[in-house]
Amino acid sequence: MKKQLALLLTLLLLLGGCQQSPTSGVSPVSGSSAGESESQAQDAPAPSSSLQAAESSGSASLVAQEADALALPDILAVPAKGYGLTLLTPAQYDAHLDSGKGGPRGYLTGDCFLLERNGKTAVASPEGEIVTDFIYDGNPNGYWNAQNGGILLTKDGKEGVVDIHTGQEMIPFLYTRMIPAYQGTEGSSGYTALNEEGQEVCLDLQGNVLFTLKEGESWTTCTGGGYVLFQNGILTISDGQQQLASIPCDSYDLVGRGETEGTPDLIRVRIGEKYALYDSTGACLQDPVWDDIGYFLGGYTTVTKDGKVGIMDASGKVTAEPAWDAIYLYEHSASVLQGELWGAITDLAAGTVTIQPQYQSLSYFDSTGIACCQLNNKYGLVDTQNQLVLPIQYDNTLSAPAWLEEGYYLLSTNEGPGCYNILDKEGNVIFEGSIWANGLDDLVMASTADGKWGYLGSDGQFIIPAEYDAVGDFIPGTNVAFANKDGLILLLDRNGNTVLETVFSDVIGFCPDTMVCVMEYTAENGDKKCCLAKITLPG
Repeated sequence: MKKQLALLLTLLLLLGGCQQSPTSGVSPVSGSSAGESESQAQDAPAPSSSLQAAESSGSASLVAQEADALALPDILAVPAKGYGLTLLTPAQYDAHLDSGKGGPRGYLTGDCFLLERNGKTAVASPEGEIVTDFIYDGNPNGYWNAQNGGILLTKDGKEGVVDIHTGQEMIPFLYTRMIPAYQGTEGSSGYTALNEEGQEVCLDLQGNVLFTLKEGESWTTCTGGGYVLFQNGILTISDGQQQLASIPCDSYDLVGRGETEGTPDLIRVRIGEKYALYDSTGACLQDPVWDDIGYFLGGYTTVTKDGKVGIMDASGKVTAEPAWDAIYLYEHSASVLQGELWGAITDLAAGTVTIQPQYQSLSYFDSTGIACCQLNNKYGLVDTQNQLVLPIQYDNTLSAPAWLEEGYYLLSTNEGPGCYNILDKEGNVIFEGSIWANGLDDLVMASTADGKWGYLGSDGQFIIPAEYDAVGDFIPGTNVAFANKDGLILLLDRNGNTVLETVFSDVIGFCPDTMVCVMEYTAENGDKKCCLAKITLPG
């Protein structure tokens, strides 16, 4: 199959006027469109110059071809116009990233790349430059995520942090365990680490020891650079420069992160048997009168008093008095329990009950304003005015996700997680299989009973046919997605066109900002090795 593909690729590229380097045994070929002019193809970098560029960007010993490198075909990809693939290293590395093979997990992304040789790991930058020697033992969490430009690694049984761009050690390898103090949209603001003496220490991003913690003491960094520190029964809230509050208490939890820039974090503080609510500016939003305060979701949380549950917003205002036996809080609504029956609050700011308790169960109201209700062990759909959208007659739960047009619904099945039927406006089943919607795209990954994958549109029909062994989500900021067909990696556009066909068997991981990828090549004898390659897109 691969020999046939190589012959086909060679023929197409020759017809398109593409030139090959006479020294391209493991050539970093930059793919040119089969329909481009000869002058366009000649403007592309020659394979040998691409290799020289890769070698000059890092230590030559790191990217030079080793004896055990797999020989790659002369032609690595057939691209549509404007697309291309450039090899950055020989296929001589191993690489692992947990469970990113398309489908529900997608093809996994990384802020940098961890390549392995002879059991040791090196770091490659987002641009595909190998910036360290092979001296590390990998990331203790198994992923390629950086925090503030550094990736946590293990070396000789100790943990430290390496700059993903320069390869310099940002925090020396002195600790038996390091945990980012906060991982959010702005990255970590520091680390909690265990030193050689068994002490728990708090580090800033430069590795400076801020505090040494004793048993029962803890700290957490806040959004924007501050922190909360619990020592000797005192909770200190600091902005990183000065103390903002000092609160005698028994424990604390960070229960809400600032959801917009400048919005403070929220801190639940236990004083005796009651809970108070503070924010990261040191302001007290609620006195210690609550039996419990939950974690915030979308700016709201549940509060409990005298065995009854209510709702509070992020300013500390109680929008629904504690009058319910239980509350399930969602992004757009809350399900409320009275006795054995469920109703709903669909305006969390108002906090008034919209649907009186009357159902055996009542799920969340999504952005479409439709929820699943249950009576007598049967399911239907209801809107926020308590009008039935679908009759209560189904044996499994239903939903009306935003990616489906109005009048199309999902009916869960008993086949396993992610398995649904799609019902049309007449209630007919128009799709049976697995659906994985991330809520960010109008094309949704779906597989049929035979295990083939494609993409559904808003009418429940396949826009891109289910003919692939695996597919991934469309990459944000691009109009392409990875797919695997007949054991080879492709790029698809939103119309289902194959815009890049490669000789590689897998994408272990990629950086969406640079489109540098760790590509796996499988030889005829089954041997597998990985290389770095960069995909170019139109524009």
